[in-house]
Amino acid sequence: MYILLEINLSKKHLKWGLSFLFLLLFLLLLRPLVAVPVGYVGIILEHGKVQKTVMEEGLHLRVPGYQEIVYLDCRVHSLEMQALAAAGICKQ
Repeated sequence: MYILLEINLSKKHLKWGLSFLFLLLFLLLLRPLVAVPVGYVGIILEHGKVQKTVMEEGLHLRVPGYQEIVYLDCRVHSLEMQALAAAGICKQ
């Protein structure tokens, strides 16, 4: 014996469902959220022009199609000079 369930969708439920679907497609396809990793800053390009403000590490909003984010490494790097001195490239 099968039990048939009737789904009664009102216009209100249909609007909410379509709104949720549209929002989900917007977030997945256009990716308006940008995560800047630790040790990096995000350089904002608007139509290829560098802006004066930068994005610090964390989660940020961007305008899809208008803004592009380029990551710049700001971490401190160490360089071992002993290997270069042994090769005769530089003096200690």
